[in-house]
Amino acid sequence: MRQLINPSSTIFYRWLILLMLLTAGGYTARAQVGLSYFPADPANLYDWRAGMVNPSIGVFQTGAVEMGVKLFHLGFADNDAAAFQAAYFLLNLPRRLPGKLGLGAQVQSFRAGLFQESEFKLSLSRRLQPNLSLGIGLALRHFGYDRAQFDLVDPDDPVFAGGTSRWQPDLGLGLTYMPLTPLVLTLSASHINRPAVSLSSDAVTLDMEVRLGVSLNLGGYAAHSNTRFEEENATHAYLQLQDEALGLLQLGVENRSAWMKSRLNLPGPFCFGYGFSYPLNSLSGTSWGNHETFLVYEFDSRRKAAPVILPEESWEPFNPEMAHIDVVPQYYASASSEVINIFEKQLVRMLDADLDSSRIARLSAFDVGVLDSALDEPVFPYQLEPLLPADSQAVGGKNYAPDYRESLRQLRGTIEESGPEVVLITPKTQRKRAAGLREYLREPEGGDSLAVSLAQPHYFSREDSLRFARPVDPEDLQASERLVIIQPQSVAFSVLPVLPERLDPQWELVVEDKAGKTVFRHAGSGAESREVVWDWRDTAGRIIDPGLYRYYVGWKDQRGEARRSSIRTLYARKLKRNVRIRITRSYRTPDGQVDKVGIILNQ
Repeated sequence: MRQLINPSSTIFYRWLILLMLLTAGGYTARAQVGLSYFPADPANLYDWRAGMVNPSIGVFQTGAVEMGVKLFHLGFADNDAAAFQAAYFLLNLPRRLPGKLGLGAQVQSFRAGLFQESEFKLSLSRRLQPNLSLGIGLALRHFGYDRAQFDLVDPDDPVFAGGTSRWQPDLGLGLTYMPLTPLVLTLSASHINRPAVSLSSDAVTLDMEVRLGVSLNLGGYAAHSNTRFEEENATHAYLQLQDEALGLLQLGVENRSAWMKSRLNLPGPFCFGYGFSYPLNSLSGTSWGNHETFLVYEFDSRRKAAPVILPEESWEPFNPEMAHIDVVPQYYASASSEVINIFEKQLVRMLDADLDSSRIARLSAFDVGVLDSALDEPVFPYQLEPLLPADSQAVGGKNYAPDYRESLRQLRGTIEESGPEVVLITPKTQRKRAAGLREYLREPEGGDSLAVSLAQPHYFSREDSLRFARPVDPEDLQASERLVIIQPQSVAFSVLPVLPERLDPQWELVVEDKAGKTVFRHAGSGAESREVVWDWRDTAGRIIDPGLYRYYVGWKDQRGEARRSSIRTLYARKLKRNVRIRITRSYRTPDGQVDKVGIILNQ
């Protein structure tokens, strides 16, 4: 297994390792080991042999196939030392069956001069919780004896009356628990049904074995201890060094031997291992030790890595279309427009006393300023179209009446003194007259720097042209008026619920000014998407003042506490202009500060 557990290395864990080794040493001094061809630790997540004695650990391991052989040299069969041999094969497939069941298969065999023993075992395991698993092992155990190796005094001896071999079922259970990431605790039992090993009767059986395993993994090293309880208790303890790239090394001791086991990771999915054990009992000094070798093929190391998709060279940075919303029960409000433009014009009309009703009747709606001609905004139904001097041929000029010439002289003096922008607004019929007037105002004594331009009104539709060209009734002409145009005329709020099934259907949309005063409030019901339209007027029916406003949705949660959505901002800006329209036969210098003068020529 190439994946390593990497918990924090603390003083507590190091003292716990020392305590485990000392405890295991105490067991070793007074315990005896039972028959075991391949020592296996039921709590070692990094050793697939653990499945031989603990059928529940497989779901915590990776998938693999492992096979190996072992040669025993016990010191009392020098002439035929190779006669004691053992081999095994195991398969682990975690979470591959329906229900995320883990499947394990193990085959073990041992051959000696007098008899041979083998086992075929299937294991099923499943995680009951993320850190707890349960497993069951079902095995068939075979015992066989070589009759030629026995010199029977009585040919009718009943020892082999039933044959020279016997098959027996064998049942095992296992439990694996990881209370902490680095700590593994296991409890397993083998030979629960106590299979018989005698050929003549069922009186001789295998004793049930109960194994308790503890493993503490600290990154690159781990401490393991396991105890087997039967007629004679036996304890194993060892230290394991592991590296994700290289492999692992085990150094351990048990009641009757000490051993070393290593596993080297080869390129690809293969691992190669070698083990050596030496007896510590009465065979010590006569044995050459026991040797084993094994080969591992790890399935999960062959998984293809996710492909890395590189962006194109001309890729654009990702910009989310909307702000982040936490997926909790709530309402969310969004306005179709968060900016309002308020155009306000205060209009004052002044008519000279020498103008009779017949002259006033010649004026159009455009002449008397139904809309402010000084503002050039797309919200108005017309705009001023500049005229180049080449568009018209100047006439008049020298033939002006004395009083008219005097008014023009005053206009030129005003231009020189205060420097306002002057626009001569003329219909098509008065282009030549306007051009002559412009030339007169720009004569040398007036200077070429005077800002005098020509323009004609350009309407966006024929209906607007006819509407502003209509004559004005003098009785309907107001001395002053206030015109307000709003863009846009209204705003639509979209109220969107998140997890509506868990929301109170009663909600309220609120708009407040900077001081927190409510200027608009709308109560709604129903945990569905709604749209609320507002015409920018406060609770008193007045258009809101310029400034910043905030809006949100309020409701009560399941506990009855008041909640509100994230606050969004509205911005109202106002453009205000004072316009004075003087209808006169001759130009008069305006009073006060003037930034623009428009002269509408008429007959």
